[in-house]
Amino acid sequence: MLRAWAQETFNRLPVLARDLYHSARGVGVRAVELGPEFRRWLAFLKQSQWWDAGRIRDYQDARVRELAALAYATVPFYRGWFDAAGVRPGDIRTQEDLRRLPVLTKQLVREHQGRMVSRAYRNRIWEVKRTSGTTGTSVTIPRAPEMRPLNRAIFWRHRDQFGVRPFDRMVAFAPRTAISPSRRRPPFWWNDWFTRRAWVSLAHLSEANMPAIVAWFSRFRPVMLGGWPSAMHLVATWMLENGVRLPRPPRLVSVASETLLPEVEERLARAFEAPISSMYGQAEFAGHAVRCRHGRFHLDFECCCMEQCPVPEAGPGVVSLIFTGWGNPAMPFIRYEVGDLAAPATDACPCGRQSPALLRIEGRADDAIRTPDGRRVVGLMAHLPSAREVQICQDRLDHLEIRVVPGPDYDPGQEAELIRRLRVQLGDGFAFDVVKLESIPRGPAGLRKFRAVVSEIPPSPDAPPPPPSPAEGVA
Repeated sequence: MLRAWAQETFNRLPVLARDLYHSARGVGVRAVELGPEFRRWLAFLKQSQWWDAGRIRDYQDARVRELAALAYATVPFYRGWFDAAGVRPGDIRTQEDLRRLPVLTKQLVREHQGRMVSRAYRNRIWEVKRTSGTTGTSVTIPRAPEMRPLNRAIFWRHRDQFGVRPFDRMVAFAPRTAISPSRRRPPFWWNDWFTRRAWVSLAHLSEANMPAIVAWFSRFRPVMLGGWPSAMHLVATWMLENGVRLPRPPRLVSVASETLLPEVEERLARAFEAPISSMYGQAEFAGHAVRCRHGRFHLDFECCCMEQCPVPEAGPGVVSLIFTGWGNPAMPFIRYEVGDLAAPATDACPCGRQSPALLRIEGRADDAIRTPDGRRVVGLMAHLPSAREVQICQDRLDHLEIRVVPGPDYDPGQEAELIRRLRVQLGDGFAFDVVKLESIPRGPAGLRKFRAVVSEIPPSPDAPPPPPSPAEGVA
């Protein structure tokens, strides 16, 4: 991640230079998707999605046994965790046996993350990922090289249902900053020529910029749109209100990171004239699920198994999700409570897949930030490495309050860097105050996550309908 001053400098580079940079990064993605491991996984996943429930169960139990042995032998945290619970790796034979171990919380992972990395992978890390936007509680995740082709193959199996193939044109709506928010002339997007993917700047989704953005869509003709529904919703609303249609609709609109509300799905489907689907997951790669054509989230059982714990205070039929994931052996997760609620399916899915399914998934409920110059910014990211939690609250049109729960080694010096990064994402016109709290209030009963970004100002009378609020988990 670039520091704020470096990000500002990069954002002001000529368009061609930025495209060359992102295309160079795309070389690695293309290498994976042309590689034998990716092709092997994709061929396997296309077949395994149609396995019967018994075969799925046997596959998961075998992976659970392997994971228990690997974790005990190579991960210091899990060796102590197993010993404290009086459990030996050989005691874990099936998914039910995992219940002999305690639940792993995000706070435990945060406190012990250095001891949760497998010794077998300390010198074989593909990349390091940091969670930051979904819960406000940061966790550093080293990823194994084996995870990359599996992760990409899972994505492409999902897209294959809708006729989308690797290297088809795609437009992504996700919180990456590559254009200065102060820019007033197009392009408000940038390209990765090697993967044939383009990114839209979420800081420029304003009424004034929509004609240029939609006109570019019409020329680019993406086969797929992907990313944050709250961002795509802004474009869809403008298109519907102005009677604009794409000359060639995409084959798929795939959303992630936020809950897809019914009214938002309907608007996206009308504007883009394409089927809408969703992916759910975490940076930890502890659990992953994708939505089929019939609207149900099917667990990607090849990389994880799932427990469903009833949460009566959240309503009948609502469960808390606990995942055991083996897709990233560099930092595996056993009985990990992700903090999301869901409604499980109780009958067979019409699509024919027999993997465990959920009717819907709940999560965070983020608001858009309104800027004094009329823009609405979604996908805002806030990270303070030494804080336990961070929340951004907009209480006035020109003011943001940064609510911080300090960690034991909190460094106030990091606040200036965070504010500078927010200015890069938002542009000028905001004052910032940092407020220290002992805890940040959570959302509705039973929902363990809180909103990472909240707005307390009423919408303007002439503003388009607000983006969706509550959540779920593009490459």
